[in-house]
Amino acid sequence: MAYTIGIDARKLHDFGIGTYVRNLVYHLAAIDAENRYVLFTGPQRKDALRDLPENFRILTESSPVYSVRELVALSWKLFRLDLDLYHATHYVLPAVSPCRVVVTIHDIIHLLYPEYLPNRLAFFYAQRMIRRSLARSDRVITVSRNTKSDLTRYFDV
Repeated sequence: MAYTIGIDARKLHDFGIGTYVRNLVYHLAAIDAENRYVLFTGPQRKDALRDLPENFRILTESSPVYSVRELVALSWKLFRLDLDLYHATHYVLPAVSPCRVVVTIHDIIHLLYPEYLPNRLAFFYAQRMIRRSLARSDRVITVSRNTKSDLTRYFDV
């Protein structure tokens, strides 16, 4: 049975998260011809994902990142697409999800070093979104033991 899996690829050109997303997509493309993938990209990002097999579809999401509009627009798309699984490659999840959710958390640097954030609102947003993603995700992937340890310590999970 083939599944339809959505992957948030909007941070494709970021350094750490972008490298993770590119490697994830290209390795899945190399090994999985059965499942269908929907890649959510930003408007200028579409051309970066060339030569993907037919079971990959690219969908543009133009909502500003870290916005209420982003949370609502992603939710709407998840409902419309009837996905089996959504992989949030960053700690921001849609407002609601009709499918199972996996989140990858790369670090909690926003919370450990708030003095480098533009304002206190950014700190509270990151704190709330990370806590929310931990509570609402069916599975959490951390990219290192250190991140897992930070999450355990900071959020008591």
